[in-house]
Amino acid sequence: MLPVCKLGISGPFLDPVHFLFAYSMVNQDSMSVMLRGVSILELCLVVAMKNLVKHTGTETLNFEMVYDEYRRFTNQVSSHAVEFFSKPVAMKAFEHLISLEFVYPEDGGSSYTQREYQPVVLLLMEGQIEQAVLSYPNCPTDVVQWATNKN
Repeated sequence: MLPVCKLGISGPFLDPVHFLFAYSMVNQDSMSVMLRGVSILELCLVVAMKNLVKHTGTETLNFEMVYDEYRRFTNQVSSHAVEFFSKPVAMKAFEHLISLEFVYPEDGGSSYTQREYQPVVLLLMEGQIEQAVLSYPNCPTDVVQWATNKN
């Protein structure tokens, strides 16, 4: 249907470009598209989780681990393109990621542990995160390099 919508007086015939455009519109990953709508802080927390999962080999994380990784990144960045946020602000962003279901409480959210230490699992794959970071509008270069670092 999408290719037919592109027909008009100036272009009365279907071209392969019309079908490629329609295919790209239909086959977008919804999680990556949603991830493009989060704040830079939330995006940084997701990248921190991705890196922790990759380097530690564990899929279970908590806010304290993620915040420490985020703090290490902002301390290493020489430019002021990435702002450092306090722990309460970052916690609110982390809770927003849980509400968006990018992160899921491992125990279903019924744990009696403190929120900072509640075990969570990242529900995004590495490729989804990298795709979202690369297509994020005006994403700081430092964040892009951090997210796509293959080390």
